[in-house]
Amino acid sequence: MRDIRYLQSLTETANRCAFAMLGSRDTCVLTSHALADVLSAEGAYPLRVSVLVFQTVGGICTSLGDDGGGTRLPASDRGMWKGHLAVAVGRAWLLDSLMQPSIKPTALNGPAQMAR
Repeated sequence: MRDIRYLQSLTETANRCAFAMLGSRDTCVLTSHALADVLSAEGAYPLRVSVLVFQTVGGICTSLGDDGGGTRLPASDRGMWKGHLAVAVGRAWLLDSLMQPSIKPTALNGPAQMAR
């Protein structure tokens, strides 16, 4: 398994490249599939997650990893998706290339499962 510095470097690179190519940060599907492809030998796969980011007195608080519980969201605008995609790497790491400024791999506490 790769170390956290390597995973963070890949995650940041995916973010920078997607923004340079598309001029947008709404690229979780593209960047997640790219990361999963690069890390496929490590058992990586895209995973639908819920994300919460908010400002606190001490800084920024993030929550990443909920699979959405199968809850159906309202329809999105054409060409958009009301969801978020990250990458699980085996049973060890959860990567999210869009959480700015906190792009850090997250240790998993158990197996991640693909939302259906």
